[in-house]
Amino acid sequence: MLQKNILLFLFFFILQNANALQSDDYEEKVPVVEKKIDQLLEKADRVKYDDNELNLELIQQAEVLALQNKREKKLGEIYTAYGVSYYVNGSYDLSLQKHIKALSIHEKYDNQIFIAKSLNGIGLVQMGLNQNHEAIKTFEKCAAMNQKIKNFVAVGRNHFNISIAEIELKNYKEALKMLRKTLKITVKSEDVDTEHMVYSRLGEVHLFLNEIDSSLHYYEKLFNHPKELSKWEKAYSYAGVAKTYLAKSDWQQAERYALESYKYSKEIEAKWDIERSTHILSDIYASKKDMINAYKYLAIHKKYNDSLYDEEKIREINYLQLKRKEAENLQLSSEKEASLQKEKTNRIIAYSFGLLVLFLLGILFLLMKNIKLKDKFNAELTQKNNDIEGQRAIIASQNEILEGLNKSKNHLFSILSHDLKSPINSIFQVLELQKQGHLTQDIQEEIFEQLLKQVEGTSMMLNNLLHWANTQMDGTVVNFENINLTDVVNTSIDSFYMEAFKKKITIHNPAENQSYFIYADLGQVRIIVQNVLANAIKFTPVEGRVEVFYTEDEQYQHLHIIDFGLGMSKNIVDEIVNYDKRMSSEMGTAMEKGTGLGLLLVKQFLINNKGKMHLKSEEGKGTEFVISFLKTK
Repeated sequence: MLQKNILLFLFFFILQNANALQSDDYEEKVPVVEKKIDQLLEKADRVKYDDNELNLELIQQAEVLALQNKREKKLGEIYTAYGVSYYVNGSYDLSLQKHIKALSIHEKYDNQIFIAKSLNGIGLVQMGLNQNHEAIKTFEKCAAMNQKIKNFVAVGRNHFNISIAEIELKNYKEALKMLRKTLKITVKSEDVDTEHMVYSRLGEVHLFLNEIDSSLHYYEKLFNHPKELSKWEKAYSYAGVAKTYLAKSDWQQAERYALESYKYSKEIEAKWDIERSTHILSDIYASKKDMINAYKYLAIHKKYNDSLYDEEKIREINYLQLKRKEAENLQLSSEKEASLQKEKTNRIIAYSFGLLVLFLLGILFLLMKNIKLKDKFNAELTQKNNDIEGQRAIIASQNEILEGLNKSKNHLFSILSHDLKSPINSIFQVLELQKQGHLTQDIQEEIFEQLLKQVEGTSMMLNNLLHWANTQMDGTVVNFENINLTDVVNTSIDSFYMEAFKKKITIHNPAENQSYFIYADLGQVRIIVQNVLANAIKFTPVEGRVEVFYTEDEQYQHLHIIDFGLGMSKNIVDEIVNYDKRMSSEMGTAMEKGTGLGLLLVKQFLINNKGKMHLKSEEGKGTEFVISFLKTK
């Protein structure tokens, strides 16, 4: 027995000393390896805004070195660099995955600087996914950590990120306050890159507040800065100053800066900046009456806008799938740990029974110890099984969210296609008349002047619909606000000019210069008014008229839209009032077709906005729709 223990002692002593010798030899190489990794990461950081491909290549080289030399702590820094790179490239799901992986390593080694960096990266991803309130909390936590370790450059960047989230939330006063605070920190810490971005965002916020001179002042300070801007910052800031000159009606300067922004955006392949600069260029050329270039850049803008829309939905789905994958990995990890624990228990039992023959006197002690171990492992296994059940519930919930996103997408596409159908048909009809030679020179001038208004109205309606649709992607959301109902009605009437002109319909709107305010969701009110007005024009005969006027009571503001057309039977009126389904569409007086979706949307959106609808109709005499909204608060 004594001899056996001595031999075991000598064996472990020799093994330990051999490992120590090998470790000493390895440690001599560590400073050189870590220095090389740091150099690669520094180079990658310098080019992260200008050359994403080179940035990723340098990080991958650093990762290979860290894996070959088993430098786990450095591997955490590399994953943080990956997270930053994927964020700049717009791959939010990959960025989040790398930052979470990095965070676990940094916490293991209590690396406070990089813990704050990873949290900052997670906050940026949250902001990229429109989780701005959560992002602000994350950045505030980062700022507190960086303040504690006196990393003032990082503190400045955390405050800058908070200001961007406030801009996204349209809290412009809070954003200005945070940007000025950030500027003081960045100047003091000589963080030039962040200082550039602060000037650019100050110009942007003052433009949102319609303070044109203040906006140009900050852009001038940015462009006169002694340190040259990165290509990424040029693309962004040139677009911002172009918008400012556009607001000032200085077309020449606006065009110059917008073209510069477009050039740099293409060089760095930044889709978001290309989409932004081409939209500005289209507006500039439209303002200059250069319709060829306006349509050229509008087409490019639409191409990238559609691509970004698709990518945004893909990123949201990937984000949910990432969460689901994390839950699955946790489940697999739990099962593996339970299996290892079981194997360990079996080894202990086998070892205990093997020693039974040699240690008769200690059998009772070993047996009791073994029973205790089994109870402990069973309790751990039960806990792990409970954790797995919890994760399964989370996965089921996330699947329901995915299904909800699909339903919201289908609903929004139906709305967009329905509301764009009439304006596009009007433009098509004018072009057909022109092609067939039915328009004299005098009529052409009048129609094309009105067609330009029609296109502008349709463009405004499209922008409004897309903006509203973007707010609805997590389900139907009603954003109540004070709205000038007269403006909405006047804009809708303008958008239906061509339909009314073709049928020689007069739209009588005596209160067009007055203001009636309501409390409702602007996007949904537009859709309600457009659909009711479209129906009135559709069922009014040639050379007929449509009346629009307003009344009110203590609670509601009423909008009356009357046509003197075909009217409806009692059965159709009952179908509209009493059924909550898609209705059969009737032909208009000029054989216009419909989808049957419009009045269903009107009813649904009135319910959403706490409004109501009253319908009066008589066959052969016409129809009156009375749409009632809550009066402004």
